[in-house]
Amino acid sequence: VTDDGPQACWIIDTPPLKLKEWMMEIEQGHKLGRLFDLDVQDAEGKTLHREHLGYELRKCLLCDNPAHACGRSRAHSLCELQEAIQEMVCEYVEGNKTIRETIYKAIKQSIIDGKLAVGERIVEKTFADAFRVSRTPVREALRRLETEGHVEYIPRTG
Repeated sequence: VTDDGPQACWIIDTPPLKLKEWMMEIEQGHKLGRLFDLDVQDAEGKTLHREHLGYELRKCLLCDNPAHACGRSRAHSLCELQEAIQEMVCEYVEGNKTIRETIYKAIKQSIIDGKLAVGERIVEKTFADAFRVSRTPVREALRRLETEGHVEYIPRTG
């Protein structure tokens, strides 16, 4: 941890320009990507900047100005930034709750409708693939269904 916060460094055997494009996809595409600064350095240790690759500078979380300009000038208070970050994180968490709820309702409805027969084995991966999610929200939905008595968990059955 530095004065700037937590940092990590990985050495990845990938062409730096391609890696930078992937990192920018995460920064721009993931709902929390704006909260991360994923830098890429080439073999000589030079940082690849998005503007040098023909991309726009990152925008501030609170306004349309370049993020570095707002950061250097302290255009926004720490409280304003924390509130914006908190809102982003809450929206992300709520979205994940919605996914868990959707999966829970779908499995429960399949049980009620008889699409899942009594005694039929429920495979987490099957539902995860169907919903295009990891197994975690499926597992959470199944645990909830278990507490309600709709399914039974039998350990070590594969």
